Amino acid sequence: MARPIKEGLDYFPFDVDLITDRKLRRVKIKYGPSAVMVYISLLCILYKDKGYYIDYFGENKEDVLWEVCENLQGKHQPDVETVESIIEDLVACGLFSDDHFKSGTIITSRRAQRTYYGATVDRKAANINYDYWLLSENEMKELSSRHPILINFINRPKNEVNRPNNSVNQPDNTQSKVEKSRVEESKEKYIDVASSDDYFENIEVNALFLEFLELRKKLKCKNTEHAVKLLVNKLNDYQDDVKKHALEDAIMNSWKSVYPENGKHSKQDNKKPETGNQFLKMLADMEE
Repeated sequence: MARPIKEGLDYFPFDVDLITDRKLRRVKIKYGPSAVMVYISLLCILYKDKGYYIDYFGENKEDVLWEVCENLQGKHQPDVETVESIIEDLVACGLFSDDHFKSGTIITSRRAQRTYYGATVDRKAANINYDYWLLSENEMKELSSRHPILINFINRPKNEVNRPNNSVNQPDNTQSKVEKSRVEESKEKYIDVASSDDYFENIEVNALFLEFLELRKKLKCKNTEHAVKLLVNKLNDYQDDVKKHALEDAIMNSWKSVYPENGKHSKQDNKKPETGNQFLKMLADMEE
């Protein structure tokens, strides 16, 4: 009898910036240390059980809330309603996937899935529900090109439904031609590029940018090719740490654009300022 495939992890890396993550700031201000403990508890449950997600809804929700509350036992233990509110705010600030949470399925995140992918690279097999999987093929290849998750992802069957063509062939139907023209024009103008494309070499920056594009969709902004190109060009003038902070600020504040100019370390920072020329110009202006 074959051994069952191990799903969860025995341990996970606790990044030194985990509790200082900028996304966690608002939740910490609102709930205090309980926000951090609920976040860590959720990560422990996530990695221990399925490895990359938590079954949170339906019958499982009560179990998850109970387990988190048990982890926070003590003098200042929050009640179940507070824990539930903290979880919702952790999702709202971008620490977990908003789409999966709002669809009533699971709790997961790109960061958690990257950790799981890296920790299971030596496993011979892995059971993955690709409906829950957030990492793109290129993201996985950057981490490891020999992982069974990647191989199964590439070879997975395409779940495409072949719908019958119920359109009526009416070559002289002017209305049909106009509607078709409008649809084609709309597709040309508003191409949804918030997908698993790679816009930046840095994996974290690219993941944040994809998350920002998803936010723009929810804010009713059209992610046209031209708009995305402008955003990418705007960010490319800055170093990766500034890009990350700008994207995190935009996501946290639900902005429609990014403002890296508010940060530091532009690629132009290494150039010496022309202070002498500026001083001479000031003198010339004063003489005039």
